Amino acid sequence: MFPMSGVSHRGPTPGFDGVGKVHFRFKPKPPPRGHRKLAIIVYALLFSCITISFSWTRPYLKDGYVVPLLRNIVRFGDQLKLMLASGKPAEYGQSIDGNGYVHLTGANMSAVLYAQGYQHASDKLLQMEVSRRTVFGTLSEYYGNNTVESDKLYRSLNVVDLAREDYQVLGSKDKELLDAYAAGVNAYLLEASAGQTGSTLPLDFDLLFGLSTRSFSIMPWESYHTLALLRLVTYEWGNGWEDSVKKEVFAAVTHMDAESLWFNVEKTTSESQGAKRAHLPSLNGVVVAVSGTKSATGKPLLANSLNTLAQHSGLWYFNSLRVPGELVVSGASIPGIPFVWIGRNQHVSWGITPTSHSTAEEIIITDSAAVEETITTREEVIRVRGLEESLVHFARRTAAGPVISDHFSPVLASAVQMNLPNWRHVALKTAALCPNLSISFLQKLNQATNDEQVREAAVGASQLDINIVYSVKQSGAIGMVTPDSGDDQDVLDDSDIIVSGASSGDQHDRICSLLRCDSNKKVTVTALKRVLT
Repeated sequence: MFPMSGVSHRGPTPGFDGVGKVHFRFKPKPPPRGHRKLAIIVYALLFSCITISFSWTRPYLKDGYVVPLLRNIVRFGDQLKLMLASGKPAEYGQSIDGNGYVHLTGANMSAVLYAQGYQHASDKLLQMEVSRRTVFGTLSEYYGNNTVESDKLYRSLNVVDLAREDYQVLGSKDKELLDAYAAGVNAYLLEASAGQTGSTLPLDFDLLFGLSTRSFSIMPWESYHTLALLRLVTYEWGNGWEDSVKKEVFAAVTHMDAESLWFNVEKTTSESQGAKRAHLPSLNGVVVAVSGTKSATGKPLLANSLNTLAQHSGLWYFNSLRVPGELVVSGASIPGIPFVWIGRNQHVSWGITPTSHSTAEEIIITDSAAVEETITTREEVIRVRGLEESLVHFARRTAAGPVISDHFSPVLASAVQMNLPNWRHVALKTAALCPNLSISFLQKLNQATNDEQVREAAVGASQLDINIVYSVKQSGAIGMVTPDSGDDQDVLDDSDIIVSGASSGDQHDRICSLLRCDSNKKVTVTALKRVLT
């Protein structure tokens, strides 16, 4: 009579006249077992988050229990990944220590670079793919309209064609090493696509790319892709053309010398000028080297700040490479590029700082209408996710370099038009677009045993516009090689202390005070590639 789910009645059934009593007793249905398990998991995660948050604010709990526990969890995951991996050649081995440091050993240089390529792809495939799509100008295929301007810029820079030319002019030995690294990357991609490593692709890669399209296939890694990433890193480290244009606009507005807006930021007294100068960039990264004469053991000291060196510390991947009798090096590498960029071997240690934006790049300003006749135009088709039709971009180039005035933001373009009306075209000349870029300097730097070999390696790095600070273990000597405005280089090797990247005298004085040294004697400071001794 009362068809109610979960409800029963007892007692006399009420008659026609409604007389009688009805007793109701509710029996709610129990939740499904799956819900119970989900609730247990949610409560466990919530309790874990509360516990970690509480412990993170107490140093003795954080350093004594939480951090070691998280390290062990990460280490277990890495070791599990190694056990699941298959198909790697037997001539190399790999291990991961408690700090997450990856140690790679190979029978020869090609084998250890194969292992490094495999490991980079295994742990940093997302970073490698995003970097590759950045330099190829294909980010919009998965990010949509948000990255169209970036794709247009890199299509105009045409870095990929330059990288192909770089690879063609390389020697056979350099090609062999790049091919070995690319083979290692592709070995992981092949295993991941076949499901041999426990999953199709890394989780972060699946979340960003795999869920954005039903049919995703990653392009195999080719050797010239590494050279393209090398140019990308060089461009990003020296990327300051927009700041240089802003500097010229500010100079036109304030009627000041453009150079003073760069070199005298700490002397600014005007509040209005200071607000404008706050837009100007500063150096990335700092290297401090102390000679063995200043240390208790007689051995040199060297420290390199990485947190600002390439906008974020996540760029770097720490590993060691070992080839018996040929190479033993450890330090920070960049996924997508073989060898170690910042680190040490058994004989020398080294660090790097990019030079200033104003020296790494040069803007070529033309106000002549005749230049328009020499401009070449290349049509680029850009596919954009969410749009049925592809966009067509016309990349323009002068004899000096690509026309970057086409890539000014609307605000900057308006400011240039108002304050610099004679600027018809602005082209870019930068180290990232110079011909014949190679990674051979990295191999020489990794294998260097004395200061002469470090300097020889630095010659190959001069195109990248980076300062190299080094220390020699045996002699205790320190030195620095910095690219000069000409073809030669400045070599500084007679200092007790070297500070590369100190952006102001105050920063230098604080470092000297910490090291208890005489700041006026045998101390070398580089700031904005201007050497002060």
